[in-house]
Amino acid sequence: MRRKNFIVLALIVIFLFALIIPLLLPYDFPIVFEDEQFEMVNINSSEQFTFNPLENIDFTSGNNVAYLLFERVDLNELPKEMDRNKLLVCKDNEILQNLKRDFIFRKSDGDMATCESEILIYKEDKLVLRSSIIVTYSVVGLQNRKFGWSDAQNKEAVISSLARFKPINKLFVKL
Repeated sequence: MRRKNFIVLALIVIFLFALIIPLLLPYDFPIVFEDEQFEMVNINSSEQFTFNPLENIDFTSGNNVAYLLFERVDLNELPKEMDRNKLLVCKDNEILQNLKRDFIFRKSDGDMATCESEILIYKEDKLVLRSSIIVTYSVVGLQNRKFGWSDAQNKEAVISSLARFKPINKLFVKL
């Protein structure tokens, strides 16, 4: 009798766990583990007001991956065409090439204090670009120590490319 009660209790716990976890995935998960070291690509932006931080990255071949890592507070501000998951990924070189074409920003000489979400670009398993990012209908911009706050020159095209990123629905992810 004890064994039967244990089995019933175990099945109830498994069922509840399976029911609750998918409801939490878009909000608090995955838990992301990141490597802090990276090689920053050379961005020719020191004297220019407009620049493309992806211009020196070749997305036509090789193992290329881009991640969007959103803070919970930023999820509600995303454009409706984007998935509202904490972590989005793109491994499609064609999409990344389109993003590169439209990823043109203009420096504003300011800072965006509340910019907590990030975009991370990997080339052949090396992190080559890491920047804070804001993506809303009204603002698409990057915040970085190297170039400060910069506004996207073609918000709609950037949003269109970012909307093609796919959600990662895992509990733990190592970048």
